[in-house]
Amino acid sequence: MRYFAVIWLFLVAAAGKVAASTSHPITTFINAKWNITPYALEVSEYLADENANLFWDFVDAVNELDMEVAQADDSKSYKQTIKVAEKLLSAPQVSLLKLSLSLHSLSPRVEAHQQIAQEVLEESDCKASTFVVIGDKVACSVADASKLIKAQNSGSLELFQFDHVCPGSEISENTAILYGVIGTREFRKFHELLKDRAMSGEVKYVLRHYVKNRSKKKVRLSGYGVELHLKSTEYKSQDDSPRTPGENVADQVDTGETEVNGFDFKILKSRYPELSQSLETLRLRLLEKSHEIAPLKAWEFQELGLQAAHQIAATQSDEALHIIQYTAQNFPVQAKSLIHTAVDDSFKKEMKHNIDVLGRNLNLQPPDAALFINGLFFDAETIDMENLLETLKSEMRSLDGLHSIGVKGKSAKSLIALDLQSSAKEFAIDFRDSSIVWINDIEHDSQYRRWSSSVMELLRPTFPGMLRNIRKNLFNLVLVVDPVTSSARGILKLAESFVVHSAPVRLGIVLDFQKAEGERDTIYNAVLRAFNYVTQKKSPREALGFLTDIYSSVKSDRDLTLEDIRTQLKRTSSSLTPEQITDILDDDSDYDYGRQLSMEFVQRLGSTSSPSALVNGVPLPSTGLTSDDFEETVLTEIMSQTPSLQKAVYKGELSDSDDLVDYLMGLPHVMPRLNAKILSTEDVQYLDVSGKPHKDLENIKAMAKLSNSDMTATLLDNVKYFAPRNSFTKVQDNEVHFITLLVIADLTTNDGLELFRNAVEFVKATKSVRLTFVPNSEASSKPPRENLNNLVWAASHSLPPTDALNLVSRLMSASDLAKTDVPKATKDLLSSTTLHLKMLRVYCQRVLKLKKSENGVIMNGRILAPLATKEIFTTEDFGLLERFSYLQYGEKIRKTLKESLNEETTLTSDMIVKLVSILVPRTHTKSRYPMPTELKDDHTVVNLEPKVTNGPFFDIVGVLDPASKGAQKLAPILILLRNVLNCHMKVYLCAVDKHSDMPVKNFYRYVVEPEIQFSPDGKSSKGPIAKFTGLPVNSLLTQNLQVPENWLVEVVNSVYDLDNIKLVDINGPVHSEYELEYLLLEGHCFDSMSGAPPRGLQFTLGTNRQPIIVDTIVMANLGYFQLKATPGAWNLRLRHGKSSDIYDVTSADGPNTVHSGDQGKRHTFVCFIVETIIILRRRS
Repeated sequence: MRYFAVIWLFLVAAAGKVAASTSHPITTFINAKWNITPYALEVSEYLADENANLFWDFVDAVNELDMEVAQADDSKSYKQTIKVAEKLLSAPQVSLLKLSLSLHSLSPRVEAHQQIAQEVLEESDCKASTFVVIGDKVACSVADASKLIKAQNSGSLELFQFDHVCPGSEISENTAILYGVIGTREFRKFHELLKDRAMSGEVKYVLRHYVKNRSKKKVRLSGYGVELHLKSTEYKSQDDSPRTPGENVADQVDTGETEVNGFDFKILKSRYPELSQSLETLRLRLLEKSHEIAPLKAWEFQELGLQAAHQIAATQSDEALHIIQYTAQNFPVQAKSLIHTAVDDSFKKEMKHNIDVLGRNLNLQPPDAALFINGLFFDAETIDMENLLETLKSEMRSLDGLHSIGVKGKSAKSLIALDLQSSAKEFAIDFRDSSIVWINDIEHDSQYRRWSSSVMELLRPTFPGMLRNIRKNLFNLVLVVDPVTSSARGILKLAESFVVHSAPVRLGIVLDFQKAEGERDTIYNAVLRAFNYVTQKKSPREALGFLTDIYSSVKSDRDLTLEDIRTQLKRTSSSLTPEQITDILDDDSDYDYGRQLSMEFVQRLGSTSSPSALVNGVPLPSTGLTSDDFEETVLTEIMSQTPSLQKAVYKGELSDSDDLVDYLMGLPHVMPRLNAKILSTEDVQYLDVSGKPHKDLENIKAMAKLSNSDMTATLLDNVKYFAPRNSFTKVQDNEVHFITLLVIADLTTNDGLELFRNAVEFVKATKSVRLTFVPNSEASSKPPRENLNNLVWAASHSLPPTDALNLVSRLMSASDLAKTDVPKATKDLLSSTTLHLKMLRVYCQRVLKLKKSENGVIMNGRILAPLATKEIFTTEDFGLLERFSYLQYGEKIRKTLKESLNEETTLTSDMIVKLVSILVPRTHTKSRYPMPTELKDDHTVVNLEPKVTNGPFFDIVGVLDPASKGAQKLAPILILLRNVLNCHMKVYLCAVDKHSDMPVKNFYRYVVEPEIQFSPDGKSSKGPIAKFTGLPVNSLLTQNLQVPENWLVEVVNSVYDLDNIKLVDINGPVHSEYELEYLLLEGHCFDSMSGAPPRGLQFTLGTNRQPIIVDTIVMANLGYFQLKATPGAWNLRLRHGKSSDIYDVTSADGPNTVHSGDQGKRHTFVCFIVETIIILRRRS
């Protein structure tokens, strides 16, 4: 009994000691400089990013509610707004919406609207809470607005990318901009008026937010980190004596700290030896509860990371994420409780294996922390919530899309992780063409006779950047040049030097006649004949010299004249008489040949730019075809092609007996024809397949009101296809066509008929392709029986695919449609085709933006429209498009479907179209990385299954060392993702195997909440805050904020010195408040002529009334500059003086940047991350 009494006294006394030394909290937060706005405004902006039609649906829905009454209760207003959004978004998307509202990620955009509205009001006497700007007038009442609309008050109004334009009113020239708060009574009146007038085509209705009576509460920000560093003077001394034999972490007695909370356990154990074990347990418990940092021996540091990982891995639930967060963010005081954890060999072995695999495949080594979301890589050190949220929104659209078409589970996970980014450089053109004049031949010319003729030389090591001298035509450079203009003179001279200096490059020339029109045609013909004469009488090399000599004799910017050609021809062949020169250059010259062949080659090349260059058929980028960059561009392309040739030699696919040119032209990426429209990777448009099909096709009024996505869904759901017999591909038990072609054309025009005829020929000759026809024509005077548009449409919808294809082939070749036999089923349908064609014309006009009779092609959702009047889309172009699609995504998707398709899922051709339209348009600057399959997850992995197994889910992988700074930031983000998303999450614990010091010497908090919080009385909470508790009271701490790079924050309220915090001296809580003073506009600036940064150049940022608010100077390093501002629309100008005297701003590329005449560039700050690139032109 005495023993228990002693222990009880110890516990009571210890509790008193602990209470006496209680650690006080340290708290901090960041507010924005602007005030909060109604939740509905931020929700509307979120919906606008998802779909413009959702924005207007939300506005109409909110207007039906009495939001003014709800504004008094924050919680009620929030719930009402979310309830409306839930009808427009899926449940997973609503979770992301709530996160966006918590982060206030769209608050800057609403504030930008507010700033623009304030500028308008400053120039008028309007005091209303809702008003309309029409032309240069401001209407403060509905009656005034109605009068201004009737008066057709004209005037230019500045519109921005983030403006909301009412669907259907885009083409009106009379613009009306409404400013107000959606859901209020005044706004409702203006909205109904403008919407009616917009539908009748009287105005272009634009909506912007404006809140007259704003709350005084500031926007509370989140998505940043706060850390407390232990100052270096506070690091504990450590005992670096070696571990004695047999001494274990689990059972060792820490003699370094025998006195804890006033109790000397060494004396107590000597007095009560029978209680030694109980006293030791008590001592360890007191140490764990102590807020001070316990001194550790050097060898105790060694396995701290492993011990932390072992404790975490023992918990296979969401609680493991909280353990990671608590351990990592409070590591200095948690270390003492970890040293008693024993780590078994199997745990260490698996962790070492995973570390080796991750290092080999993903270049990750402890203590690196990384996050993978559906394969997209995020570095824990640089991750920020704005970019993360945008990625989650994009991925959510894809997951929802796949789920809606029936792709779920393993198949969805595999498909969403595919990296489907492409490059046009994968394709080359067959250059075996008689139009090319080869200047040299490395295999047969005598100047190369001393070189080795063995391709094995490719495997011989050389210095980087060095070309191998091999007597083979390994690298063939073809230049397509305009011989009259000055565009190609510089690169032609450089190409000549390749031959002169015996570079291992075979050079070919093709003369380009695209600009040979009118009077200039004579000069082009003269150059061609003179070039052919010198080639035939002397040599191709002399002919190239003939061209470069002419260029040297004229001014660099002047076009050639007939006299220039005659003069140089006389210099080249001095024996020629004037009459002979005239005979050479005349129309009936013997040397007038090759023009048609050159024009055909240029047409096959599919590029209208001049000059053009090919290396082994691969087009070089036009930006590199300048005198300064040409040699480097050619060398870079040669170096990129060399490894594939070396690989071919090594594998025995290429030998000395092979014809090099035939081998190169036999590679799978070589096509008989190229097309810049197909190979372009910029501004690629895909159909929006996220809509729902409308079932009542007879209701014309309802069809006209459908959104673009719903119209597309209705078309795809009802259209029928042409296909040859047995042209499908089998995937498991499903018969599908992997390529779906939609040809938009008017078959009464020659261009439309030729386009559709080529498409039909392509479908007949290609497997796994189906075709449909979408007529784009106005009402015809011909009866449907004699109109090919009606007949083809009726055939596709009344006959089986193969029969319809055969009938269409006969109809297109028939001389008299009225006399051609047509099946009865097709005849019966002809009467209703006129209405169908009218509806399809509306679709082409509204969704595809096509004028009457314009042609286009859609392959698997990719839109190639409109095609120019004389733009020929041949069967070779269809073949190129099919090959391009196959290499970009077709092969990957086909392979993934065959490997992961669920047996319960029925795969259809329509699903393939929608699948491609969902996955391929995703734009990410990040690459996707598949997780290595050899990773083990028996002991060192936290594996969390999706909460909803039958819904779409994210695949999230975290890699971290729990004893690292990366884990401090990544752990709360993982918890956030787990709370917000339905996800399958794996956390690989990869710790440093041995430490020699404390691995983490700071405390950390990451400020973020998954949803806005409210108090019991309905008011919104004060907002997210960083709070530190349980800190060591005797340590000296330094507070530091980790905010996104372009946030400029400063302390606005703090009683104590935040660089030197010692809680024992303060003896109370420490609180600090920060404010986001400015957002940084970062950018780069270049001279359009030289490409050099104009260092010393000055920019100013201001408004119309105050032109200069801030200014900056362009740096010499990459032309970098930065300006600071708050959300709004600002005028970016060159400073008046030398800067504006020397330069003009020719372009500014960046989000929400518009040109506004004399004001220079109008730049808007509508998000927390802003960047721009400015191109300058030097004044003459």
